[in-house]
Amino acid sequence: MLSLEAFQKKTRLNFAKNNKKRRIPPDSKSLNQIIMFELSLIMGISMLTISLTVLFDKKRMEHTLKKILENEGLIFLMAFLNIVFGLAMLSQAHRLSLDLVGLFALVGWLGFLKGITIMWFPKEMMKFSKKQFKKGNLLTVAGVVHLILGSALTYFAWTII
Repeated sequence: MLSLEAFQKKTRLNFAKNNKKRRIPPDSKSLNQIIMFELSLIMGISMLTISLTVLFDKKRMEHTLKKILENEGLIFLMAFLNIVFGLAMLSQAHRLSLDLVGLFALVGWLGFLKGITIMWFPKEMMKFSKKQFKKGNLLTVAGVVHLILGSALTYFAWTII
């Protein structure tokens, strides 16, 4: 198993070799920061993909989400996954600031709080979601929020790493 110093040296060499235009994060002195930068890129691209699907294929997404809202087991699983991923992100960064670390922490806190809210109040969340579907603005708002967060995560991760 590599020591932390050997891992950092190997990672810096790989970044330098494979990505001459991209610079190495100046603060990448710990394994946590390397993990955070990689997770930011993965989460950002995932959020971008989901948000674009939501914004450009509303009919299919609305049908899919209505089916999910009818199944309490899927709602519990969704809440559990939000809590787990939120806590995983918070384990890497928990302070709020105006850089990648702060944005990463914000997304972690939002995911964690969303999961807790869904788990503690599933009936109320189902009623709220169904009411928002009738108004027709739930998917648009969720798509735009995910698009903004995903773009910011991807931009910060891509320019820093």
